[in-house]
Amino acid sequence: MQPHRFVSIIGFVVASLSVYFIYNGSSELGWGLSLLILALGVFALAGWCAGCFTYYLLNKAGLKGFFKHSPVENSFPGMRTPKGQ
Repeated sequence: MQPHRFVSIIGFVVASLSVYFIYNGSSELGWGLSLLILALGVFALAGWCAGCFTYYLLNKAGLKGFFKHSPVENSFPGMRTPKGQ
């Protein structure tokens, strides 16, 4: 569950920045961030999560403290793990 919390935090920050930029006159940047969230959501529907992939890469890079779970053996980074693992 930890990768999904990480992704939720990142998504909240990006969505908040998008609203901030749209409200303060940088509408191109704000809408660009919104479209980025939408595009990454389409990939998530297909089974690949960019946030989970980022979580995996940061964990693999050796950042300690936030990461409680290591990647599942023999799984592709960012893809859903099979049921029961």
